Amino acid sequence: MKKAPPCFCFCLFLLGPLLSEAFERKEERAACAETSPLKRAFFGDLHVHTRYSFDSFISSQRNDPWDAYRYAKGEALMIPAADGEPTVRAQLRRPLDFTAVTDHAEFLGEMNICTNDEWSWGRFSPLCMMTRSGNLFLQFLAADQWQSSGVSPEGAERERVGVCDYPGSDCRASLIEFWRNIQEAAEEHYDRSPDCSFTTFVGYEYSDAPGMRNLHRNVIFRNEVVPLVPISTYETGSRNVPELWRRLRQDCLEGMPGCDVLA
Repeated sequence: MKKAPPCFCFCLFLLGPLLSEAFERKEERAACAETSPLKRAFFGDLHVHTRYSFDSFISSQRNDPWDAYRYAKGEALMIPAADGEPTVRAQLRRPLDFTAVTDHAEFLGEMNICTNDEWSWGRFSPLCMMTRSGNLFLQFLAADQWQSSGVSPEGAERERVGVCDYPGSDCRASLIEFWRNIQEAAEEHYDRSPDCSFTTFVGYEYSDAPGMRNLHRNVIFRNEVVPLVPISTYETGSRNVPELWRRLRQDCLEGMPGCDVLA
């Protein structure tokens, strides 16, 4: 068994006094009936995609954020088999203690138009029609177009996919709608009672992958106080994670009372 590096042990030694300090609650909720600081392990998942993400949807996965939280809490969920039909029953052997849905910030608005908005011409764009297709070949074509348009380009400036250019296709309004849905699903499944049986976090994935090299970040908010829209690579450009941090500081830490975040 390998020994931990001395610097790691030293860091843990220094963290000990900090971890034992009183916890500062930054939200309105009942205190947990049972507490045992530093003596319990909790298990969760901080990287979950739903049908709001292009890579999940084109894999024939049609469950939404509410479904994801029900699954995390132990309920059974139907997921697609090899033929794309939702005939496989999935269920956790042990429910999780906490979960965050982290769909791609880059395409929340476009995915809303492609898969949810029946009154936009953008829904009938070639990309949207390929995304909704059950044909594996068309799904692969859609995946390539999503990737090459907003995830993997090398340039600093990125152009949104053409879905937003169609009449009636308001990508920002559609993004805000899906972002609010993510928040509502998290709130509905967060146990704020003294039982403290399940914790949710509002979050998203910042998806930068220049040249198909993943530089992704999960952005997790501490409570329900979050910015109006998630910050994506469309705002920061590629290979510019420091700009993500700067904007999180500007829009959350310093721009919204009570907002706290980590990436």
